[in-house]
Amino acid sequence: MKVETKIFNFEDGIDLENGAKLSSFELIVEMYGELNEDKSNAVLLCHAFSGNHHAAGKNDEGLIGWWDQLVGPEKAIDTNKYFVVCCNNLGGCSGSSGPISINPDNGEIYGSSFPQVSVVDWVNSQKMLTDKLGISKWHFIAGGSLGLHMYVYVYMYGCIYIYIYIYIYTHTYTHTHTYANQGFHRQ
Repeated sequence: MKVETKIFNFEDGIDLENGAKLSSFELIVEMYGELNEDKSNAVLLCHAFSGNHHAAGKNDEGLIGWWDQLVGPEKAIDTNKYFVVCCNNLGGCSGSSGPISINPDNGEIYGSSFPQVSVVDWVNSQKMLTDKLGISKWHFIAGGSLGLHMYVYVYMYGCIYIYIYIYIYTHTYTHTHTYANQGFHRQ
């Protein structure tokens, strides 16, 4: 399976839902398989709250991807057929711009000054990635939990074009105690 990990730079920045602006940002992306000539075989995977861009295979640290049982050659999301893209969300701690990144405006680590980001901001940054990849319509989007909260928004507002939506364990609202329980279970 062909796997490529790449950091995409967005020098024009992004206006965030809360009114803040990042003057530039980066998204780290893992891509599997080959994009066909007409770019009609592209699939976007959305990770859960505690996930990241590493969805399949074994990475340089020896860690198995969070959906390795589903993504790969001759698996449910067949990388012989599809070009699969998974990015670490904006504000995440696994390589995309976030609190541990350097603020390009002052050369210092953002830390707690990194602006709060929302589901809308994640969707907008992934729309920018979609445009950068030259993909006009994703064949399908899949994921679960928080990852699909984003695509409830996409479905409602149509900001990213998709042939098929696949919802796995998602809902339109999550209580704060759910996030606390998820954090407890990861310990």
